[in-house]
Amino acid sequence: LNGDANMGGDGLISGALLQGNTIHGNGRCGGAGINMDGVVESRVLSNTIYDNQAGGIALFAIDAAEASREVRLENNTVRMPAGSRWAVNIADDTCRDVTLLNNTLYHADSTKGAIRIPTPALPGLTSDYNRVSGRFSVDGGESLISLGAWQSHGWDLHSTLASEADFN
Repeated sequence: LNGDANMGGDGLISGALLQGNTIHGNGRCGGAGINMDGVVESRVLSNTIYDNQAGGIALFAIDAAEASREVRLENNTVRMPAGSRWAVNIADDTCRDVTLLNNTLYHADSTKGAIRIPTPALPGLTSDYNRVSGRFSVDGGESLISLGAWQSHGWDLHSTLASEADFN
């Protein structure tokens, strides 16, 4: 979804509902399974995303009038193979009010994980009741923190670790 400001209109996509899709096999040089450039006040519900070499779900601003905001990600399953990007990548400092509830966010690679978010986008983040890989980043992917460290900041207090066995 691309809220391209150069195409006329307000440069945003608002009120979108992406529900019940199966997205798989996107290539390493492509975008995420669900790319959300300038998507606002929208919901991503009950999708299955797997075997994508790029990313799972990405929120950002490149061509849009502003970064994605007020997006709810609920009941999605994102399974990332080794060598791919993050399960959820909140890439822009000005993304805000993102909610992640009851998702499975698994990454097979030890250098990536469930959620990548820059520190300025953390206020307003709601994330809980997820099954996650135990790796997160709050600095653009430069470093990883564990689920315990993530929880110490108040996120995913009721979340549990996901494993490859969850998919067999």
